[in-house]
Amino acid sequence: GIGRNREKLEKVKSELGDKFIYFAFDVGVEEEWVNFAEKLAIIDLYPDILINNAGVLPPFCRFESIAENDAEQVFKTNFFASVYSVRHILPLLKKHSATPAIINVSSSAILAQVAGTSIYSSSKSALASFTKILALENKNVYVALVCPGFSDTAIFRSQKQTDEKS
Repeated sequence: GIGRNREKLEKVKSELGDKFIYFAFDVGVEEEWVNFAEKLAIIDLYPDILINNAGVLPPFCRFESIAENDAEQVFKTNFFASVYSVRHILPLLKKHSATPAIINVSSSAILAQVAGTSIYSSSKSALASFTKILALENKNVYVALVCPGFSDTAIFRSQKQTDEKS
């Protein structure tokens, strides 16, 4: 498992046991993927499957209200993290797995856009296009796109909660 939050990774490890190992780093930083791929080779650990499931959802707002840096951060997590992981992990998958697989998790937001989600929906749409092209270019790799609907996850943590009464 890979993620930014060491506490959450420890919780998963306590639930799954010793067979689960994790590496904590920022998936939106390409250098971290370079280091991770090198580390895997050093410890002689090669994955069979790569599941890209990172996602952040900024607060719902009109596009004009989104700061440029916020848009870049969303794309780094929702799109570029998958690009970086595929760039650096796909060679390991192809070299060491008889049945390599890549599964990218996008969002149903690419199928039915919602006002106030311009950057989120755009980043997940870019991921969907990237995944479709990966499948075309890698016939010997199982490549899949998953587009879940609303799920009970922490992705909505940045949304404001109000108790306003009508």
